[in-house]
Amino acid sequence: MGKPRVAIVGAGVVGSALGRRLREKGYPVVAVASRTSRSAEAAARFVGGEPPPAALADPAAAASQADLLLVTTPDRAVAEVAAAIARGGDLAQKPLAVHCAGALPAEVLAPLREKGARIGSMHPLQTFATAEAALAALPGTVFGVEGDDEVRGELRRVVADLGGVALDVRPGGKALYHAAAAIASNYTVVLAWVATALLEKLGAAPADGLRALQPLLEGTVRNLAAVGLPGALTGPIARGEVSTVRGHIEALGREAPDALPLYAAAGRLAVRIAREKGTLAPEDADVLLAMLARHET
Repeated sequence: MGKPRVAIVGAGVVGSALGRRLREKGYPVVAVASRTSRSAEAAARFVGGEPPPAALADPAAAASQADLLLVTTPDRAVAEVAAAIARGGDLAQKPLAVHCAGALPAEVLAPLREKGARIGSMHPLQTFATAEAALAALPGTVFGVEGDDEVRGELRRVVADLGGVALDVRPGGKALYHAAAAIASNYTVVLAWVATALLEKLGAAPADGLRALQPLLEGTVRNLAAVGLPGALTGPIARGEVSTVRGHIEALGREAPDALPLYAAAGRLAVRIAREKGTLAPEDADVLLAMLARHET
């Protein structure tokens, strides 16, 4: 049995990269649709093939040709696009319609199910700056897949062909899944911003402060990969150094009071992790928790 015909609605970074990789893996990519002919044509050229996919401005025309429809628009447009496709005409026989939005459930594609499609979601748990970078990053990327058992089975095969790793997301679990992604990625940037601001108070230029922290951040990621959780936790809380933490609190209270609640809230979670690691004496944990609790708000 041959690979399903693919149509992509949304000619951005993700759609372009997925289309190119699927085409390279033997999937016939038949159409790319976007709001403008210029972006559709650019994505079709990137996907490539002989002939390249049709570049269309009508998402329904693209969807009508597909056994596998990938909706790769921004999250805010997915429901609107699904409704437009449903209004636009007939679909192929029982196609699989999938969106790639992180926070949205598969159910947002319900108008397509009413037209005979099976629906699901397939979100790459990765940050992509350009289509070229996305293409290079696909091998090993985890994809959160959601849908019924049959749909998840099909999506696992698609993810494997992309070189990725599938992570099943239970129905109703997309918001929690996406919160985990936001904490791991976006909030790492927030923490780096806060830490860089503290180094600025010592006279470091912002770029120099970030450069100074970069090896530390990269080392932490390597530790997570090497020893996992809770083993990757290091530092004064993991070692039970009460006086060091007290010094941090005092310095932040004087120099950066806005950062103190974040330090205290994260510190209380670090105590929990240190307890799991087994490196924190119970009496030190109690002292640290009481000290940090006074500064969480």
